[in-house]
Amino acid sequence: MVSHQSTNIRQGLRRLRSRFFSKGYHLDEPTIPSRAASSDPPPPMPERLIWRTKCTDLVARMNAFATEVDIEQRDHNGYLADEVDQRRSDNADIVDLRQRMAREYTLTCQWRDTANRSANLSEEAGQGIDEMRSAIRFLDMAEQAMKRAEDALTELRKRA
Repeated sequence: MVSHQSTNIRQGLRRLRSRFFSKGYHLDEPTIPSRAASSDPPPPMPERLIWRTKCTDLVARMNAFATEVDIEQRDHNGYLADEVDQRRSDNADIVDLRQRMAREYTLTCQWRDTANRSANLSEEAGQGIDEMRSAIRFLDMAEQAMKRAEDALTELRKRA
């Protein structure tokens, strides 16, 4: 949008300049006629000079606006480049978090299954306390892994 406006302004300036110079007016001509050292009021400006003055002012304002638009466009493009870099960084972090969460979830499932097998085996075989301690340890590790996975998910949701 900004680039389109800038192009339109430049085209308008070119048309205005070509129209201005095609009528025989030149910017190096004085815009205000010299006044004689008398108390007479100055003669009215010829219409040609009035038109040229207005046109010159308009060209100057349009040039200033075109410069301002160019500066704004450069600033906007720089901001967009920074924003893209930030998004890439955020996306990499999100992918990293998702992978970490998947690993933690896989570990949780493995430890849970191991704990269940240990508990089932110890109950069936009546092997007692050592197997139950092992099952409890695996359940604790599964809970810790699940907590880390939940933390990763929470962090992922904050960034999204």
